[in-house]
Amino acid sequence: MDRSLPGIFLHAHGYAVLVVGTFLVGLPWLAHSLFGLMSDLRLPAALVPAGYVLLPAAGTLSYSSFWLFMTRGRGTAFPTDPPRTLLILGPYRYVRNPMYVGNLAIVFAEALAFRSVGALLYAILLSVVTHLYVSRMEEPALTARYGDAYRQYLKTVPRWVPSLTRGLGGE
Repeated sequence: MDRSLPGIFLHAHGYAVLVVGTFLVGLPWLAHSLFGLMSDLRLPAALVPAGYVLLPAAGTLSYSSFWLFMTRGRGTAFPTDPPRTLLILGPYRYVRNPMYVGNLAIVFAEALAFRSVGALLYAILLSVVTHLYVSRMEEPALTARYGDAYRQYLKTVPRWVPSLTRGLGGE
């Protein structure tokens, strides 16, 4: 793979289009549509504004984390092309998985904005699957890759809920 920033940028965004298109757009829409065919049940209309507020905030968190993977880690979110260094800066100082947090929040925001019970059920299922993947596959792989530095990171920075008091210092 081309290790120049433009090469990393193109590779990372190609992967992102596939992942975002599938998991954050296609599957939530499918869940919304299928559930809508089976039921007239909808989320309360009062939740719609929360979805519209959450969506850009979640997108910003996800993309800023993704950007750090490319520019500072010199890698991508693609499992076969991870960052070359352990990133403990920006949102990674406060939560270990800001990209996942942002992506999951995008799906929850879609459910709220569309008042979709189907998309909400999908968001819950995706959250469970993501947690299992991260805790059982990704964290052991990162421990093997980064060793003691990652073990310390695991002890210091929470996995899912950001903490402004427990995070690591840094940039």
